[in-house]
Amino acid sequence: PDFFSKYGENAFRELEQKLLADFSKIPDIVISTGGGMPCFFDNMDIMNQTGFTVYLKATPEFLISRNEIS
Repeated sequence: PDFFSKYGENAFRELEQKLLADFSKIPDIVISTGGGMPCFFDNMDIMNQTGFTVYLKATPEFLISRNEIS
């Protein structure tokens, strides 16, 4: 959050893309991304070309329920 607020979304997304490109060259690595990463630049192409991608879909109601304290 500090980086995002200090430098803005564009800088964050550029750094995110660079890190994805760099880490994608490492064999046998698992990269867990946020939901925005595949939406910017050619990130989805990088992920599909260098590995196996999995999309976990959840409804907003399910996600909210995970944050509720029992």
